[in-house]
Amino acid sequence: MVLILDIVIYSQLANYVFTQGVIAMITNAISAGVIGSLLLLVYSKTRSKKGSLSQKD
Repeated sequence: MVLILDIVIYSQLANYVFTQGVIAMITNAISAGVIGSLLLLVYSKTRSKKGSLSQKD
């Protein structure tokens, strides 16, 4: 809907608006993937491993 408003209200070229939208979508997907992966990696380091606890004699 926002893309159509840019074309109608601001009289921008349709190719320009859709190209901008596709580039933004790809950039957001890559950013979310990289940041999400880093967060999951950091979070996994805080979890204890199964069997890592030892019993004192």
